Amino acid sequence: MKGNSAIKALVATGSLFAMVNVAEFMRIELNYLHNMRDMDLIHQGDIVIALDDAKNALKTKSIASDSRSPRAQLSKTRSPSNRDEIEKGHLLSALDLESVVETNASSIPPIFTNPISITGDNYVISKDGRKYDSTICQLFDYAVTGFAKCGTTSVHAWLDSHKDTRMAHGEMHQLFRNPLWAAKKIQQKTIKDGPGMMRGYCNPHDIQWKSSLDFFANTCPQTKLIVVMRHPVLWFESFYNYRIANGHQWAVGAIGTSPNELIRRGINIKKPNYVNSSTGAFHRFLAILGKTRLDDDEMELLHGWYDQPSDFRRNNYTEDGSVDENNGEVGDQTRIQNHIFLMDISQLSDKNATSTEQINRDITEFLGLSSPLPKIIPHSNSGSSTLEKHEENRERIINICDVELRPIHDEMMLVARNASKWIQNYFLKSPDVTYSENLIHALKGWNIDPCDAREQKTMK
Repeated sequence: MKGNSAIKALVATGSLFAMVNVAEFMRIELNYLHNMRDMDLIHQGDIVIALDDAKNALKTKSIASDSRSPRAQLSKTRSPSNRDEIEKGHLLSALDLESVVETNASSIPPIFTNPISITGDNYVISKDGRKYDSTICQLFDYAVTGFAKCGTTSVHAWLDSHKDTRMAHGEMHQLFRNPLWAAKKIQQKTIKDGPGMMRGYCNPHDIQWKSSLDFFANTCPQTKLIVVMRHPVLWFESFYNYRIANGHQWAVGAIGTSPNELIRRGINIKKPNYVNSSTGAFHRFLAILGKTRLDDDEMELLHGWYDQPSDFRRNNYTEDGSVDENNGEVGDQTRIQNHIFLMDISQLSDKNATSTEQINRDITEFLGLSSPLPKIIPHSNSGSSTLEKHEENRERIINICDVELRPIHDEMMLVARNASKWIQNYFLKSPDVTYSENLIHALKGWNIDPCDAREQKTMK
């Protein structure tokens, strides 16, 4: 038989739904059962169970122990033989787990079922050092992060729609203060829907908060990070307007502050959720992760958008260019070992079907999902409906292409060109960074002023 599914089946037409019922009884991942890539043959209404394979696989899978568990459910059915008859898509008997799984392999790890106490210390080792009991990392298989107004909400919805994933509802803004906040929200999904294959959360700012990076570096270096960006000029306009539409005056300066006054250079960015030009220097935050050499040529492209060299989590390298694992840090900050999938918001709406299919495959492979993500990618515009609540701010919404905003526009174009060059020439060459090929096209587009396209559009 082909495929690497733990349960190999010969299923008659219409009987696939019966396999899903088996999955409900067994509380194991549906991809073991109804992923057609793993189905070997559809034939004559027979289901053949590869008991040895199932036994070995299920020893490592989690099986519920509550009233909905396989044991409780199967007590209501007759014991099946190794070959169960299926008639017109209906399961006549359920798989007897007693013949497949040893009795001592029948409980889900408590991290997926026992609610976490945020104020307790059952997982905290050293809160100040951002180091927690690594058991908690079972809830942090991946994170959707990057930068505000770059499509993280859409990516969140896209991933959350997959059967393998369990994601916390909403954005986890409190992770940088206490990761247990996010863990508790993710856990709510595992308690409700089962542990799934991959668990994660979304928060656009987490690679910008030092405390969040410390959590990944010191506790969960295996968490996969999906980082989303966009053209810095369009980012500034969108983020600024989002803050204005929501009445977030604190994030854009005092009333009357011009966007041109939000040009910042060489500052220590303590609050990345504020709007200014340095917050949009995406390459500065990617460089902090320690994925590149940060030699003189790189630092030239970063010059002006960081406070001091000690901001960066540097690596030592061997002569062949690889990281010296025996001396992996320079300075007092642990480098980020987490693997990264880097993308641009434009890839979510690429009209080229081949490119869209490619990024689907690439993210599916990056996360290790059992089947492709949905073809339709959700679109979110989280700031569009809030302006009605702050109607007085409507006249403050900006068009960054307006002549009076030329200073901030030109600054963000400078950021865009430097960031595009640094990301392409250095960051994407790290073995820790994965991306789809059409990202290169998006990054080259950062060298082009988006206002030119707007002008051409209005002239048509």
